[in-house]
Amino acid sequence: MDANDTVGNAAHLGDVLGQRLAPLESHQGVVEVRRLGTMTGIEVSPVDGLERTGFEICQIMKNNGVLTRPLGDVVVLMPPLAMNDTDLNTVVDVCISAIDQVTG
Repeated sequence: MDANDTVGNAAHLGDVLGQRLAPLESHQGVVEVRRLGTMTGIEVSPVDGLERTGFEICQIMKNNGVLTRPLGDVVVLMPPLAMNDTDLNTVVDVCISAIDQVTG
């Protein structure tokens, strides 16, 4: 048995992530939020004048201390399974802020 209960923490983080990202599903700049556990893909609407909208969002997040992966117009979040709620909330806050900045 894992002394840190990584599996239980991962399930908890997935629930928290789902609750925190739910409002993005109605965000004007978001096409779809796809999630399996903590693995999340946030598809954003292309923005006129930007060749790679997802990349721009990921760059803003990186500049604010959060590493993500852009896949075209999808921002991929894969937080560590040992992360705590405070750190996860920071990831989500930075993500939402970056999406707002790029998609308006």
